[in-house]
Amino acid sequence: MHLVIDAVAVGPGSSAIVVGGVLRAWRATWPDDRLTVLSAPGGPAFEVPDGVAVEVLDGPPLGPLGGLWRRSVGVRRAARSLHPDAVLSGVPASGLLGTGCPRGLILYDLRHELRPDQFSRATRLARNISWRWSMSHVDGIYTISERTLDDLRELHPRLARRGRAAVLGSDHALAWRAEAPGEPYAIAFGHFANKNVTAVLEGWAAFARDHPEWRLRLVGMGAADRASATELVERLGASGQVELMPWLDDDAFASCFAGAGLVVFPSDFEGFGLPAAEALR
Repeated sequence: MHLVIDAVAVGPGSSAIVVGGVLRAWRATWPDDRLTVLSAPGGPAFEVPDGVAVEVLDGPPLGPLGGLWRRSVGVRRAARSLHPDAVLSGVPASGLLGTGCPRGLILYDLRHELRPDQFSRATRLARNISWRWSMSHVDGIYTISERTLDDLRELHPRLARRGRAAVLGSDHALAWRAEAPGEPYAIAFGHFANKNVTAVLEGWAAFARDHPEWRLRLVGMGAADRASATELVERLGASGQVELMPWLDDDAFASCFAGAGLVVFPSDFEGFGLPAAEALR
């Protein structure tokens, strides 16, 4: 079998973790299958296992429209050229013009519909149009949890007929190795509105007054988020006990996570909540 993984719109973060995990598991389970990854310029946002081919879609110089071209015309042309048995899109908003063969997509959550206040109007509009179009033209919608499948059934019952839950696993965390022992620290996540960074920092400041030996590592923050969080940390008087960290590569994150004595995860919405499952390992 030849499977093409459409990762053209898969950027750093949850989708890259999931797609990378799918590739590793597929290669281990069906080693004779042929796997090809479609990527945007710059290459995939995840580690590609040995034996997996990568096709980079450059496309015409269309500026901001270049991404849309790759997710529509580019994916369709690549699929027609490669003649795969099937295509799996790593995010909903890709493969918008079809692939000429059976296609499925991975659906993580419908947070933009259930928590609209956490998204800009432009983002909600873009997702409502592109996601619904894409999900209406696939053969399978693979949700990362039963919760997401239930949301799909409630919000889009017709589309849910194509839905199947493919629940995430956490056994990969067993292979993670911690950093050298040092002072105890907790890990939390700060890259999306639903992670409640303000509540985490306020709670940690109170905790740290009675537990000065502990530090908090807040990972996955962009420059703007770190700047605003730095102001809050200073205002709370917790500068010495909070470390605001950028996006980490896979190895650095695994080491940081494995060495944590506590995982702080007060999210108000998750499609699955993989860090909670990983913490149990």
